[in-house]
Amino acid sequence: MLLELQVENLGIIEQASLQFAGGMTVITGETGAGKSLVVGSLLLALGSRADSSAVRAGSDFGRVRAAFRVSEAAEGTLREAGFDSEDGVVHVQRDVGAEGRSACRINGKPAPVAVVRQLGNLLADLHGQHDHQSLRDSSRHVEVLDAFGGEVCGRAADAVREAWETFLRARDELESLVADDRQRAQTMDLLRFQIGELEAAGITPGESEALKGELARLTHAHEISERLQQALDCVATGEPDALALLREAAKAVGEAASLDPSLREVAKGVEDAFYVAEGAAEELRRATALIEQNPTRLEQVAERLDTLSRLRRKYGETEEEMLEFLDRSRERLGNLEQVEAALGRAEAALEEAKGSLDAACGKLTAARKSAAKTLEAAVLKQIRELAMPHATFEVRVEPTEPSATGADLVEFHFSANKGEPVKPLTKVASGGELSRLMLAIETSLAGLGGVPTLVFDEVDAGLGGETAAVVGRKLADLGRRHQVIVITHLPQIACLADAHYLVEKAPEGKRTVGRVRLLGPEDRVKEIARMLSGEVGETSLAHAREMLTVSA
Repeated sequence: MLLELQVENLGIIEQASLQFAGGMTVITGETGAGKSLVVGSLLLALGSRADSSAVRAGSDFGRVRAAFRVSEAAEGTLREAGFDSEDGVVHVQRDVGAEGRSACRINGKPAPVAVVRQLGNLLADLHGQHDHQSLRDSSRHVEVLDAFGGEVCGRAADAVREAWETFLRARDELESLVADDRQRAQTMDLLRFQIGELEAAGITPGESEALKGELARLTHAHEISERLQQALDCVATGEPDALALLREAAKAVGEAASLDPSLREVAKGVEDAFYVAEGAAEELRRATALIEQNPTRLEQVAERLDTLSRLRRKYGETEEEMLEFLDRSRERLGNLEQVEAALGRAEAALEEAKGSLDAACGKLTAARKSAAKTLEAAVLKQIRELAMPHATFEVRVEPTEPSATGADLVEFHFSANKGEPVKPLTKVASGGELSRLMLAIETSLAGLGGVPTLVFDEVDAGLGGETAAVVGRKLADLGRRHQVIVITHLPQIACLADAHYLVEKAPEGKRTVGRVRLLGPEDRVKEIARMLSGEVGETSLAHAREMLTVSA
């Protein structure tokens, strides 16, 4: 709610201060007195574009200060932007330099104009021929419809928001898994190849050393066989051979020992040597028999060693290291396969979340379409009473991509004249028509949702008589639920206000100065009288008193 508005050096206003309360406040004055400056000043405080030409001639800058009591939504916007209210009140200051530069402050701290504008959208709504009208913004139409739909739309909208958040989480989870899916697939392909290669090789610890020994034997088999045969000839099969010689020696020493007992140990040693030689001869026979010259096996062993050498270059210096690499690769592949399974689960979760979102959006769409029909009827009833008997109003709910607010594109269409097709509000409604339409919508909403402060400019354009009185009563009734500020030239509206400001201008020295003052009871009677007849006389004063008495 707007609490105070201070204006310095804008247009013909040198200095003005307006205090506001709840209910309906009217601002009146003669044409050219500066009523539009009050509206323009409030627009500046709400973040509208600054125009240096509005700065009072001879001044370096113009300034607007406004104090608002803020809602929870506005408090949240303030906190997100790094500001806080002061016991629920926010002070906005806007300076406009004569040279074109402007500055914004919130509670004395510099603030971007975009933040002020965002905050302003939650603080006040101005309706007239200016650029700060919520009805001109089709994105606000869905808010109006949901507010009118009440608890039914509210519950459905809450369900959509929850479903949307679930959908976003599921989508983010899937995207995070998919983001490195190509790299993961490549890694898994490589691991499968490496595991397959090592498993197919069938590596066993110590295999290389055994194969090297076998390779050496196969490579030198002929030479080894010759050397063994030569040794066997010397020991057992030659002429003479060691066994025959040792046998003769043992026999001779044995005979000597029978004659000389002291030679028995010598005889035993020679006999042992014979048996050792005999054993060696047997080993040589077996070794010679085992030596084979097998070119096929030689080729197989060479190939196997070559395979192991190639694998060592990739997987480890020893069979043990290669087998460790195989174990690590199996474990890593298993982990990646779990991620792949998680990807499948994430896809299923996203599909389920999308189904829930679609279902929630469907229920919200049904609720909105039902509310749209009721809102159309309510607004048309109000519009008929506002001097637009041939006007047509439609609430169109068209499908669009799902979002946190549903899957509906809500847009108000309007035609003020008989036989004219309805079109979007941005293309058809004049300032006065739009103000009356907004009044009809706000009256239909009966205080549901919306910003706390409503400013109507030119709402009485082209009105008079009983229609003007109807507009006045509707504004006064709206003032029981919102703070309503009305710039008007109709006494039928002004007499119903809870507070009445007069904007007037008068020469002061060599300049014309605009002043704004709150009217007391007697001054208010005079202003109503002026509005009635253009001058203050006994008849107009009496009529003014009667109007104020009846409206009290």
